[in-house]
Amino acid sequence: MDQNDTDVEAGELPLRRVFNEELGCDVLDCAYLSAACAHCDDAPCVMACPFGAPRYLPDSGKMVKCDGCNERLKSGLMPACVRACTFGALTCMNEEEYQNSVKARALHAMLLATGHRS
Repeated sequence: MDQNDTDVEAGELPLRRVFNEELGCDVLDCAYLSAACAHCDDAPCVMACPFGAPRYLPDSGKMVKCDGCNERLKSGLMPACVRACTFGALTCMNEEEYQNSVKARALHAMLLATGHRS
């Protein structure tokens, strides 16, 4: 059994906190991600993905989802959506790169708050 076999009740979607990073000054950086696919009738992820990665299978009533371009990553390539995003809004990074970006953002915010420009 996987998350596709779980019926999702109407109402507030289940969320889980994925990480909780202390940034200093009692500020926490948290990310909340959906715990499971809600199998929406009019799924926004299907409309948003330029590559058709999430797809609804009418025969089974289930969604087939993005795998993060795992094979591309294994070959040293970026996920297709990251590569194709003309605005640079998407990134792909490992845990160490993420931790460094969190620290850099926190430092930048503290410098701005104290009147310094970086």
